[in-house]
Amino acid sequence: MYSNNGIIFFMKKFFLTLFLVFIMLNGSVIAKSIKPDAEEANLQLFFLNPLNQRKPKNECKNSACKALLHNINNAKESIDFAIYGINDQDKIFNALVKAQKRGVKIRWVTDLNEKNKNIYYDTYALMHKIPTYNTDYISQQKEADRTKNYEFPQTAIMHNKFFIFDNQKVFTGSTNISSYCLTGYNSNVAILIDSQDIANVYEQEFEQMYRGKFHNEKNAVINNENIKIDNACISVYFSPVNKITTEQIIPLIKNAKSYIYIPAFYLTRKSIIYELINAKNRGIDVKIIVDETSMIDTFLFDSLLKGITHNVKLVLV
Repeated sequence: MYSNNGIIFFMKKFFLTLFLVFIMLNGSVIAKSIKPDAEEANLQLFFLNPLNQRKPKNECKNSACKALLHNINNAKESIDFAIYGINDQDKIFNALVKAQKRGVKIRWVTDLNEKNKNIYYDTYALMHKIPTYNTDYISQQKEADRTKNYEFPQTAIMHNKFFIFDNQKVFTGSTNISSYCLTGYNSNVAILIDSQDIANVYEQEFEQMYRGKFHNEKNAVINNENIKIDNACISVYFSPVNKITTEQIIPLIKNAKSYIYIPAFYLTRKSIIYELINAKNRGIDVKIIVDETSMIDTFLFDSLLKGITHNVKLVLV
């Protein structure tokens, strides 16, 4: 026979056990609900398809968002991240705040324009909740002083989107942390990489920005090329220091043997457009999907549709 205290103690242990079992099962269910579009042992690729999302929503239902949320919730020691901003993504926002409260070390960087403003209003709330952050605002002011352009000094934006978990996993891609992007309303891509070597490369980039070096003030990362993961070989580059257009993208275009398929929001570099046209003229199958709003760029419109060639297939979405 149990005493009252014994019964209470027993019941506490019983319900605690049930609670822990529920937590473990729930975590397992969440992990199983994450279905990448392509994966290997240490790589998961996600496509955010606008055909599945007719309007922006403050939710986290697709696999890309679930993967990010799962890794925030399961981080043990640290989360370092760089984002353009955050807006209408309450589950991600709250998970970051909870992670900090449970003892995870969280640091982050974001973009501020020449007026000390961010494009997304929830960014300010996150600054208040997690004050261990830095921005590129001072870098923008330095550039204004250098060019004497104080009316519109912003010449670059901090447009990174990556999260580093426990210096082991990296979640990155084209998607902003917003209801327009992470929910799939806008077409984007994300990848989750489980590799300390890749994480170390991203940490190099992050540490520079967190200490106040942005844009052209940064140094090029090292040990960032030909990192073998599963059956893939990955190289990581950051603009502008790595000169991605001239030293990475254009050589790829020039060395293409069969086809070049490009989904992009905008194509603004004239050098890339010319090389794509050259590739088509030498027999490469070139297909490009761009956002319809890019047609405000008259050079892109005239070059690809009217002026230089009619052989590049361009689709507006």
